[in-house]
Amino acid sequence: MISAAIIGLLLIKFNKNTIIVEISETLPLTVLTWNAINHVRTLHCRTTGILPRHIVQNIKCLTNLLSDDAENNRKNRSYKKVFSNNKKLLEKKFLALKKRKIQSIQIRDEWLCNLTTTQIPTEVKVILSLGPKFGVAPLPVKDIPIKNIVADVENIINLAPITRQNILRAKCTNAITNFVHNSKMTHNFEHYLLTNARRFVKTHDDLVITPADKGNITVILSTEQYEQKMNQLLQDSSVYKQLRRDPTNEFQCKNNKIVKQLKDKGFIDASMARKLTTYKAIPPRIYGLPKVHKADIPLRPIVSTIGSASVELSQFMTQILTEAFSDFHDYTIADSFQFASKINNFILPQGYKLISLDAVSLFTNISLELVIQIIQQEWSRVSQVTTIDISLFIIIIKFLFESSYFVFKGSFISQIFGCAMGSKISPILANIVMSVLLKYCIPLLPFQVPITYQYVDDLLLAIPEDRTATTLAVFNNYDPHIKFTAEEETENGVPFLDTKAIRIKKICHPDFLHNSEEKLLKIFENNGYPRMFLNRCRHSLTSDQVDEVPQIRTSTLVEPATHDKYVSLPLIPPLTGKLTKILKEIENIKIAKYNPLVVGVLFSQTKDRIHTMSRSDVVYRIPCENCESVYVGQTSQCLKRRISIHKSDARLRPDRCALASHSSSLDHHFKFDEVEILCTNSNYNKRSFLEMCFINENENNINKKTDLKNLSVVYSYLLSLDRRPSRQT
Repeated sequence: MISAAIIGLLLIKFNKNTIIVEISETLPLTVLTWNAINHVRTLHCRTTGILPRHIVQNIKCLTNLLSDDAENNRKNRSYKKVFSNNKKLLEKKFLALKKRKIQSIQIRDEWLCNLTTTQIPTEVKVILSLGPKFGVAPLPVKDIPIKNIVADVENIINLAPITRQNILRAKCTNAITNFVHNSKMTHNFEHYLLTNARRFVKTHDDLVITPADKGNITVILSTEQYEQKMNQLLQDSSVYKQLRRDPTNEFQCKNNKIVKQLKDKGFIDASMARKLTTYKAIPPRIYGLPKVHKADIPLRPIVSTIGSASVELSQFMTQILTEAFSDFHDYTIADSFQFASKINNFILPQGYKLISLDAVSLFTNISLELVIQIIQQEWSRVSQVTTIDISLFIIIIKFLFESSYFVFKGSFISQIFGCAMGSKISPILANIVMSVLLKYCIPLLPFQVPITYQYVDDLLLAIPEDRTATTLAVFNNYDPHIKFTAEEETENGVPFLDTKAIRIKKICHPDFLHNSEEKLLKIFENNGYPRMFLNRCRHSLTSDQVDEVPQIRTSTLVEPATHDKYVSLPLIPPLTGKLTKILKEIENIKIAKYNPLVVGVLFSQTKDRIHTMSRSDVVYRIPCENCESVYVGQTSQCLKRRISIHKSDARLRPDRCALASHSSSLDHHFKFDEVEILCTNSNYNKRSFLEMCFINENENNINKKTDLKNLSVVYSYLLSLDRRPSRQT
């Protein structure tokens, strides 16, 4: 028995409804060390977001963390021994609590596919399995800068009458301030998992974490595996060709020249011309998504054309073709609901079977010659929705094909054949080609085809049981580049879209309705939906609603008399609800919520990063070379172009801005090569507000006082709580 230490400890006893406080002059050392360790481990549970059982059951234990100055080495050794033993015991309890909490999160092993030999910790597996779009409630300052929240709020308040704006600012500021102060010590288990996963990802930078091509599965590859698969994909010389330099400026000039031609000939107005013209284009970037459902798990190439030279012109042409060919697709279905309504209860003829045909890499196998041929044959359709003459129309189509290029690992590669995955115009061209192909091939088959459905590059056909080879031969002979693979029935069914058509309410045949509903409910339960909520949704549908099938609208929608403006707020419970309640008095607005913190922050950046000087829609900061001053500005232009203007103004127009004035009057030079991007935002109002916030927080800025005239003093205290740059997007 360890000797007792003579100490003073405040003990609190609970006697029914009366709290009795008494002083105990003696307390065994074992109790002291147990209380000390228990207090430390309780703090650990608190920061992790785990609630121990005794706290959950509302049993409050109050102890004091005391220190004991041992008078001899024997007591010190005894204390350390007891401390070590109790620490191990409490650590074991903590790990059990954590394990129980992890097991309460419904995940499945098939939600994560690890293709590497690296052992992934269970905690990391849990958070990654939730998928890149899973949202975690953010904490102000730590996860999302306060200035970003205020920028969203200010953007909405500017839509209110001027007489109400300051009142709304005061209310919103009060709500945000109270939330920030009350949530400083708020923690949850998802934050703990996210923090641990971030630490793991940072120390394993040789791993590539990416979503799969289908199935919402998270895939983990090594960097070597990913690059090897991408290089293998890009080595196809019949589709891709290496370029010596970046052709972005060349395609930007060609795009603007075509737009000018459209405007000069009266095919588009000045407003549309401004939209289609660009001076801040960036090169498209390619990345790959693993096809986990295919052998050897190849990558599906995706080209991100956001911000590219021809993206707006491509969208313009897509709208024309979509309208022109709206009634052209005889076999096309819109979605699974329409497919199920058509095929349910269909009686298949005797001796027939279902097969699924899949076009092999359809987008990259659609030739320019085939597209031009179809447009020429169907020009009567196109001419009804546009005044553009056929020669210029084909010139634009050729330009969109020729401008299919991208950057990968700093190398520029041209796609010399086919449509690019990710291009705006590719889906509609693929749909048109498939419709023409079906209209040509179906009549050539030497038998009747009672079922023919098409969704992009997937086909579902009903054919005689011994005619699979004949069908493939007809379809593969349509075009030398477009080839198909066939998948026959297994267990009297064949997959199509996200359903399975089987021979024997919307998607399911009544015979399988109950089992399918239970399976669907189980999927929702595994994704965190409460069973009670699911049952309410399940039984709230009447039989009429279940049998109702969504119809495809082909007529032009009539716009309402009042035009609602959509605005956004970050989803931060419970702050967003309070802000929405305050701002709802503003008329004709609809507030959309977005997740500012998602699991996707853990996923790898597989696209090439945009060079700093090529960024646009940014707030930036430039330091002075001769003093500690800085200049803060914002621009929608390419940053390189904006820097060039600053250099010119410093030499020729000193009154143009504060930077030019400072440089000219003091003969100072700025470090333009060290320009820092503080944040990115495509909304002008938000970007201008963020610029004022950054000017306000930089005490040594040289900006003019007029640059802050629109920054309300109501936000002064709130912005003082956030003195750090925004998280980069």
